[in-house]
Amino acid sequence: MLQVVNGLLLRDGQILMALRAPDCPRYPNTWSFPGGGVEDGETLEEALFRELNEEIGIVPVNYELLKRIVTSEPESGQAITFHLFAIRNWKGEIDNLGSEHAELRWVPVSKAGAFPNLALTDYLQIFEALS
Repeated sequence: MLQVVNGLLLRDGQILMALRAPDCPRYPNTWSFPGGGVEDGETLEEALFRELNEEIGIVPVNYELLKRIVTSEPESGQAITFHLFAIRNWKGEIDNLGSEHAELRWVPVSKAGAFPNLALTDYLQIFEALS
């Protein structure tokens, strides 16, 4: 089973959404959150720190596991567990690094559920809980 960590950065009633690039192997052209796969031997926390530093140049300071979503990949049917962390404080300036995301955008949490092309419909419950 594939393990994935995602960072849900929150500030002033907004959440940072990330549009996955069209050439991403999983969930291309969908809105999700920065993060990625947990490597062999890594803890969830280590993976979260590594992925967020690689993708958006930040290091979480205050964070908590918000939800786990168990699903299967649409293309291959492979089982995936997403570990979603709420992050309210971080070090560094957010920047779209690498080619994973076509765009980063701050969105009011109250309007995030209306965003088109969400990677997972389970996000709707998260947005509702955070509102």
